[in-house]
Amino acid sequence: MEVENQYRTLMGAALKP
Repeated sequence: MEVENQYRTLMGAALKP
């Protein structure tokens, strides 16, 4: 799903330093 992908990207960017 595109929505899930967006959330995953946001979470990944937020977790990344």
